[in-house]
Amino acid sequence: MRERYGARAERLSAGVRLRDCLLGLSGCDHLLRVSVGKGFSPAAICDFVPLGLSPDLGRPIRRLPELPCGVSMGDFRDYAEICFREFGDRVKNWITFNEPWSYSVGGYAMGILAPGRCSPWEKPGCGAGNSGREPYLVAHHQLLAHAAAVAAYRVKYQFLRTAGVSELENTASSLEEALEDKMRIDYHQQHLSFVQEAIREGVDVRGYFAWSLLDNFEWFAGYTIRFGINYVDYKDDLKRYPKSSSLWFRKFLRS
Repeated sequence: MRERYGARAERLSAGVRLRDCLLGLSGCDHLLRVSVGKGFSPAAICDFVPLGLSPDLGRPIRRLPELPCGVSMGDFRDYAEICFREFGDRVKNWITFNEPWSYSVGGYAMGILAPGRCSPWEKPGCGAGNSGREPYLVAHHQLLAHAAAVAAYRVKYQFLRTAGVSELENTASSLEEALEDKMRIDYHQQHLSFVQEAIREGVDVRGYFAWSLLDNFEWFAGYTIRFGINYVDYKDDLKRYPKSSSLWFRKFLRS
């Protein structure tokens, strides 16, 4: 079985001091060791969301629309190399950026995600940014940073994508009703049938990722929407309950 994990950059520092800041790796390291011990084949994302990194950089950060917070391609390459070095014995499949479209368009065109840059004609009151120019600069530099990381790893880039279906949080629903998610079973069943067809036609498919294992906090919708095949009770110590889709996946993987 394969599971997708993200090693986020806010756990580390970047730039000149990146190689010396390994404390944040311990949590990821433990998770990977446990997962591999349980029979999982991890696929890791070099997710780069630097939150408040500038005080730890040891040098100024240029606020340019390149990568999030203006972090350079070299910073991302160095960060990815640390992930490769520390986790490479357990992770054989890597993804460079998670949802790069969200970074470039959501953050620099629409202004609805960090850093909230856009033009006034795109969003009233949004005066910092240029929606007609910056998203393209961001996307361009993301591609260059991706290429730098791939060159460091010296393997062919393999595009991987998650598959998931959302459901709105309905506070009026009972737990029993929330666990019955037939539409999610139908969604994955249909997608997997096409994956099987693609494999038969010779497509080199490396994995299928169901978004997601657990209900979680979504950037856009917070806790008001659920993607998980396992229900998380946010009001009762985050207790987990398998949804019908989780039981379906268990049966599917064992068949």
